[in-house]
Amino acid sequence: MVFHYASPSRQTLPVEDATPDHQVHTPSPASEQTIETSDTAANDPWRCTERSSRSDAAGREVTLQRAGGLLKADVALTTHQGETVVRKDYRLWQRTALAPLARYLMKREARMLQRLSGWAHTPEFKGTDGRYAFYMSRIDGMDLGEARRRSVPVRYSEIQRMVGELHRFHVTHNDLRWTNILVTPEGRLVLIDFASAFHAAPRSPLRPIMNRLRRADMAGTLKFKQKLTGRGLTPTEQRLKTAPRWLSMVRRGWKHQMLPRLKRH
Repeated sequence: MVFHYASPSRQTLPVEDATPDHQVHTPSPASEQTIETSDTAANDPWRCTERSSRSDAAGREVTLQRAGGLLKADVALTTHQGETVVRKDYRLWQRTALAPLARYLMKREARMLQRLSGWAHTPEFKGTDGRYAFYMSRIDGMDLGEARRRSVPVRYSEIQRMVGELHRFHVTHNDLRWTNILVTPEGRLVLIDFASAFHAAPRSPLRPIMNRLRRADMAGTLKFKQKLTGRGLTPTEQRLKTAPRWLSMVRRGWKHQMLPRLKRH
């Protein structure tokens, strides 16, 4: 699968204002198990990625994702200023009642990528295309779910470390799933889809919300643990994985009340 491309020479951003409550415990890699296979069909899991990279080199636009849900964006591989990039486009909503919200989502995600510019685990922001679309760098790789199916070794501790770094930049992702983490042929992990991300400055009155969301992010990584390491959750991790009551109520309200109303309009 080919989704984006980012230069491997990117440097890790300096971590600002790291305080003890931002620190995340990372298990020692030496004690961690990684499930692998000797299946000959998985000897070269990157072969299909390399073929796709070459086939896209002609410069034609390639659709990667259709906007299949409420306020979802079209995602395409295209060229911008002589470079192959990914365009995330909300123009489907420009003549609807949801146009202001679509513009807000586009600007919000673009700003989040700009805030994280230079960090090795996100695509680079490459500019905007009108009021409804923006460009970002392309990442050659496959998503975490595909990597697991192809038995590409991925350490769970590296996912924890990456999310911990993100939090030390005062940002939470809020949508950690198998398809939102990419694995490059070099083994680098890249987070994509920052549409739900949240930022709060260190002295912001929103810090209590940030603390809750940071906890929810770390709980979100636990869904990967058993399948990547073969180990079950500890009692502490089980408690962390249980969503706070307020968050469960917000999710139910969005799914069963707000979302149906928005779809009717």
